[in-house]
Amino acid sequence: MDPILALADFDRAADFKLAGKNGRVIPQHLEAGSTRHHTRFFYVEYPSHGGPIYQISMSKLASMLADGAADRSLNARDSAAIIAAIPRAFDPEKVLRAISI
Repeated sequence: MDPILALADFDRAADFKLAGKNGRVIPQHLEAGSTRHHTRFFYVEYPSHGGPIYQISMSKLASMLADGAADRSLNARDSAAIIAAIPRAFDPEKVLRAISI
């Protein structure tokens, strides 16, 4: 396993659908052994269960979409809803790479 994924909380992942493919947002623990999660940094597996995993900043995505959520604390479900709302004109993989950290 990639060492950075040691912070992933796969049990609390939230599913979304984008461009006809299923994906999932995976919360990121603040630090190893912590039960607390980041509120702006998440992992996204797209497509889910076998696709690449991106470590993303939801602040970057919210700014790109002019969503107004750039300063909000988000959970995986909120983040999945925002990702699912990415306009169809955008290439999902390019967006995910652009908001990767």
